Amino acid sequence: MHTFPAAAGAAPALPWHTAPFQVLPEQYAEWEKRTKHDGPKMPASYAHAVYLGVGPKQRMVEHILRGRALEATDDELYRPATGDGWLAAFLVDGDGMPLKKTYVAASFAVGFSLLQQDRSLDATSEELRVCSARFDDRADQRIAAASSCSSCALYWQDLLDEWTLAHEPLGGSAGAFGPLIVI
Repeated sequence: MHTFPAAAGAAPALPWHTAPFQVLPEQYAEWEKRTKHDGPKMPASYAHAVYLGVGPKQRMVEHILRGRALEATDDELYRPATGDGWLAAFLVDGDGMPLKKTYVAASFAVGFSLLQQDRSLDATSEELRVCSARFDDRADQRIAAASSCSSCALYWQDLLDEWTLAHEPLGGSAGAFGPLIVI
């Protein structure tokens, strides 16, 4: 797991910019025996999960309460949310190319944005679909602009851009929730 602060500075080496991690033949053979060919095929290389805006759930609850000018309930005061949450996540292949149809925005963030716009929460599913489609469009634009597939890999600035976009539903409060994490 790699945790990166989403701040300006020297761009760290991303996992897919090093020698690719390939699935070992014995791992693939073992997987094929277990699945008996009835499931999806294992990728030829490792896929990384990228989580954007990772931070304490309680901080996210407090942001929503402040943003909606709501008072915390007794339950929120005396039993605060525990653990971490995230604002968006997606997968990249072993070469760092974003995988289409893997982008997931946090529904609470999309719902907060809808409420801030005086829109119904009934639009949440559609807005989540739009977020995913926009991510896929950005991936398509990268492919169209690239001269070779290797230049389609995400770089540090691309991840920072995605991290910033993940904060937009919460009013663009980039940095409020935490770093991005690549697993």
